[in-house]
Amino acid sequence: MAPAWVLLDSCVRLRFDGEDDGSAAAAVKTVPFAAFSEAAVALLGSMKPDPILADPPRIATFSLLGSESHRRLGYGMCPMSRPLVACADKSLLVLYARPGSCGRGNYYIVFDAASPLLSTVPPPPQPLGLGRIGVAGTVVLRRQPPSSGYLLAELAVTPTCWLPDAELYLWRSDEPTPQWAKKAVRLPPEACSSSGKHSFVADASAATSFSAPGGTTTETLCWVDLLNGIVACTNPTQDDPVLRFIPLPDECPAVGCTDERRPKRPHVGQIRGAACVGGAIKLVAMVGALEGWDPDQFRLTAWTLSPDLTEWQQDGVFLLKDIWAADEYRALNLPPETMPICPVLCPGTREDAIVYAAVNDLDTNFNGQYIIGLDIRRNKIIATSSRRHPNEVPLVPCLRATDFCASLQGEKAHRQREAEARNAENGKRLKVV
Repeated sequence: MAPAWVLLDSCVRLRFDGEDDGSAAAAVKTVPFAAFSEAAVALLGSMKPDPILADPPRIATFSLLGSESHRRLGYGMCPMSRPLVACADKSLLVLYARPGSCGRGNYYIVFDAASPLLSTVPPPPQPLGLGRIGVAGTVVLRRQPPSSGYLLAELAVTPTCWLPDAELYLWRSDEPTPQWAKKAVRLPPEACSSSGKHSFVADASAATSFSAPGGTTTETLCWVDLLNGIVACTNPTQDDPVLRFIPLPDECPAVGCTDERRPKRPHVGQIRGAACVGGAIKLVAMVGALEGWDPDQFRLTAWTLSPDLTEWQQDGVFLLKDIWAADEYRALNLPPETMPICPVLCPGTREDAIVYAAVNDLDTNFNGQYIIGLDIRRNKIIATSSRRHPNEVPLVPCLRATDFCASLQGEKAHRQREAEARNAENGKRLKVV
């Protein structure tokens, strides 16, 4: 049985050791001559999804499996950069692909685990100088019945001028002929650049959908700047959608750029994270790490945003010094005062107080990495796993908690068993008591 959710490596692997079934040649035939970037993306879309699942805290991976023909045709026409997971919701994974330097624009490949099928989405028709508001400028929402489709959205701005003007691009898969719809919007004043502020950059994105008893459905798209706050758009498909600003919790203040010690934007994804959990927007942060506190005062804290998007409620706190003192942590024999990084919120409603984070075994050399599960309400370490191949493990992992695997067909279960067998000697699961 596949796990209910996984910790997914956001870097998508490309494999070319599959059988040549003619799909590569067929994909190229559908693309006009000299449309090199379109051909490269069509080739990616003709590959087979190949998820390798593992129970957290072990890491799951997502690969696109093709043949030698895919590699030869793809790199012969246009070098294919490695796709990344841009966003996810329920059974959907949206991959971001930029085919080398032979074209411009953000192509998307959508994997629906319930099918399971791949489909490609062309770049939004953006003018030169306009681009996504950040690495997480894209958000996807699985729409509620009777629709069987999804809504893909990209918020685009200019990097230097014309703010607060922005453009919202929407792709509705349930339309007879899907195409990008452009809506002119304005950023809230709090999200606009000003002296002493970092520019608004989306570090994470999330979407929620709520059906009232009368049958009315409210859809909300969120772009999260982990230094500044959240830009939210409710019912974006309606005429003249409005963007609103949601500040961060008081205990997790916005971080300005007036501090001479940090003239550049901090790598905030190592300290904070955000996600939709059980239909609610949640935030997690190692409070104190950006505020210049003594490490003994750092505390891993999580909050949940109210359904009306107006109030944050604290979910739990786990002091860093208590994490270090836990028997499970001490058993890892890590260098002293090694801080967990890249916190990830568990997507399950029954585990809404569980946070996973990476801890590097780093002294004079990088010896590997641990992933630990933390119950921030009960202040317990509930799980650990190790990644002991330094050449294959990034110092700063790019992980995403997603439940797309809950929709996979039963024949994928053997891949979970493969992953468990492969990782058995490298990690252990602690029973939650």
